[in-house]
Amino acid sequence: MNSIIQVLISILSFLPFQQGLLRLVAFRQIDKLRRIYLGHPDLFDIVLMSDVEKKEFLFGRNKLTFLIISKNRIHPKTFLSQFRRDISSKPLSHSFFNLQYIPILSEREFQISILRGFLIRNSMRDVIKWKSLLQKQDYVFFIEKQNRFAITHNSFNLLSQFLQNHSPNNSEFSAIKHARRSIRNLAKYYPERFILTNKWEKICGLLINIPLLDFILLPRFRFSTWSILLKYKSKGKLPHKEKYDDPIEQIEIFKEVSREPYIHDVFLTPALIQRQHPTWTGKVYVDILLNQCVSYKLQQTLRSKIERLNDLSVKFKVRFSSPVLFELAMRHSLYPFPLEPLFRQKFGLSINGLKAEKSVDFDHLILACIHFFSSQFMHFRSLEQKTDLIGSKFIKSLNLMYRYYLINEFLQGNEFNPSLDPKDIRSCLTPQFNSLPLEQKVTETEWAIIEAQMKYLLKKIRKQLVAYDDSLGLLRL
Repeated sequence: MNSIIQVLISILSFLPFQQGLLRLVAFRQIDKLRRIYLGHPDLFDIVLMSDVEKKEFLFGRNKLTFLIISKNRIHPKTFLSQFRRDISSKPLSHSFFNLQYIPILSEREFQISILRGFLIRNSMRDVIKWKSLLQKQDYVFFIEKQNRFAITHNSFNLLSQFLQNHSPNNSEFSAIKHARRSIRNLAKYYPERFILTNKWEKICGLLINIPLLDFILLPRFRFSTWSILLKYKSKGKLPHKEKYDDPIEQIEIFKEVSREPYIHDVFLTPALIQRQHPTWTGKVYVDILLNQCVSYKLQQTLRSKIERLNDLSVKFKVRFSSPVLFELAMRHSLYPFPLEPLFRQKFGLSINGLKAEKSVDFDHLILACIHFFSSQFMHFRSLEQKTDLIGSKFIKSLNLMYRYYLINEFLQGNEFNPSLDPKDIRSCLTPQFNSLPLEQKVTETEWAIIEAQMKYLLKKIRKQLVAYDDSLGLLRL
């Protein structure tokens, strides 16, 4: 029944003059939600974070996102389960509310600018206004430096996902919308690197408003997006090691690929944990930097050619990018792991031997560490960390704990000198991990030890980061 209603509302959203009706229906649903939780003993407020006033927000296609502010230390997962059940019981809620992403903060945590900025993710405005459902006064605050980093970080990652995963034959409204918004955000903060065109804006508008034309417009959208990403010619060069021994047997294949006229460079980066060093065994990331717009079919052909090299000892993960995106991520540390630029400078391999003329921006490394710490804090608050790691292989937990360790060492001013050897990595952590096989599934018993180690390291990171933002001292793991 819910699926049928969602389809009908989606169809209505494309009909002329129906946005007013859908807006009225959406706010009726919000009023029902307000009445359910008004006077709730554990809640301070429910906040509507979606900017429903902006032109791009379309009822029936965009989902409303809520933030929960609690009075007391409630159990986040239990409360969220009940909250989702309450609003899911309303037949129209699935069509208007984002039930997947519902962050929870305490009153004190909500006052911390860094956490608010972490939740913003995307905004073209310098002033943010969130609507309160339970209190009488809405929340207004300014975008600050850390907030801008969070927006840029999220924009880079959403755009990268779109470039890797979005097939021109499989349109998805949210992916297109995120890619469009990400490009706009990057153009706002780096106008000299990302110059938008009227043609691109026109294609974006048509693609979002007339989805039946996606089989024609989506390839054009991809092509015009790549054109924007390839237009800027960097004055700098990419990082590489001056001398190296070939770390993989398949190196000749990558040298052959790098000679293609539409490829600027092929950059190889090993995963943090390697079972056999100096030979790379395990996961290896392959960044193919394009210098021309090429068809999606050609990209897939190239991806398949490389992934056919996968075997039991090594697995290549191919990602397509442009020189400007690669340079931006390296200079401003926009990767999920904040010290990734330093790691790539030490272990990464540029097939074409391009050199780095500038070092990584230290201020952005600190912003990236704060952003990473905020994300890990939120994962523990929502119990996502526990859900994600229990049942997964121990190597995944070891990888994350070692990242915590490296960040703490960096913030203490120690030389960035990571090891890829699991034996050396284990020696940095509690001895209880020494006998745990990398491929073993994490159980509740192992998780208790892993959680204690993670929180210990995160507290040490917090102690270092307080020097850059004392509000972080208010966060309790």
